Amino acid sequence: MKKLIFCIFILSLPFTLAAQKSKNPLPDRILQTAEKSVEYYYDIYRNIHSNPELSLCEEQTSKLLASEMGKLGLEVTENVGGYGVVGVLRNGDGPVIMLRADMDALPVKEDTGLSFASKKTVSSAEGSATPVMHACGHDMHSTVLLGTLSALVQLRKEWKGTILAVGEPAEEIGAGASALIADGLFSRFPCPDRAMGFHVAPDFPAGTVGYTSGPSMAGVRDIDITFYGKGTHGAMPHNGIDPIVMAATAVLEFQTIISRNVRADEPAVLTVGSFVGGNRPNVVPEEVKLLLTVRYFNEEVGELIEKRVREISNSCAQGFGMDKMPLIYVHGILPPVINDPDLTEKVVSS
Repeated sequence: MKKLIFCIFILSLPFTLAAQKSKNPLPDRILQTAEKSVEYYYDIYRNIHSNPELSLCEEQTSKLLASEMGKLGLEVTENVGGYGVVGVLRNGDGPVIMLRADMDALPVKEDTGLSFASKKTVSSAEGSATPVMHACGHDMHSTVLLGTLSALVQLRKEWKGTILAVGEPAEEIGAGASALIADGLFSRFPCPDRAMGFHVAPDFPAGTVGYTSGPSMAGVRDIDITFYGKGTHGAMPHNGIDPIVMAATAVLEFQTIISRNVRADEPAVLTVGSFVGGNRPNVVPEEVKLLLTVRYFNEEVGELIEKRVREISNSCAQGFGMDKMPLIYVHGILPPVINDPDLTEKVVSS
């Protein structure tokens, strides 16, 4: 599976191939090249997996990627948009192809039992210890990028063009891509004609490659809502305004947005992932905080859902007699991933 991913990534590149006659076809040479280096990069994968770093903290991971790119002869620039890494591999006239891999990990405890499992913990913003794990495959993504670059360097007589290799920071919080672009990814470096990436997935058997032409992964917007109430003793709720009941009513009303406001042929999801309010059983609190995430493939649908969330939240506050409307903060907005059909066809045919 490890060498297969290298091969698929390289075969998929729509370069101007150098015309060479050989009894050993290019796919076979790519496979042989991958086989020679797979154990080396498997060690790198284990290293990255054992030493995960959270979003905006990818200092050592980025240094590793920069060092390995430098060993391969790429022009390397570090600290682009934070801890982003950009490597340029020039190989004559031809298209500019961007290959992208993300680097950050998640605040998740690892219980895999692997010999190289992460045992790392870091201090959270609140000061508590937080475990860290590569639970989303970014360790594999980074490793495959390096393995692909290695094979491209070894087989550079087979193709012409320029590779823009990007190690993206802070993908998990939706901040890395915009930070890279704001820091000149497409102005300081060769601007790509095509961009390619991939994602490992547990949904397919090892050795299987999945693909989608057109809409592939949903757009995202996260919504934080603070409902305000009037605190009072739990034995005398009539003297206050209960934000817990207010927020609970809103959560139930939110469930009608997808079923009653979004067209049946438009896929969308709304999930309330956190409901926090109060700290005593006999006290009605002053406020309750909800954390929501919304997924969609059509930007108009995302805007509609956000609009209805605002309307429902405000109406619940008004209905419970509050003059102070909820504080609503929308962030983490990412557009849907829509794969280019022509590029997808070339990838699949390879």
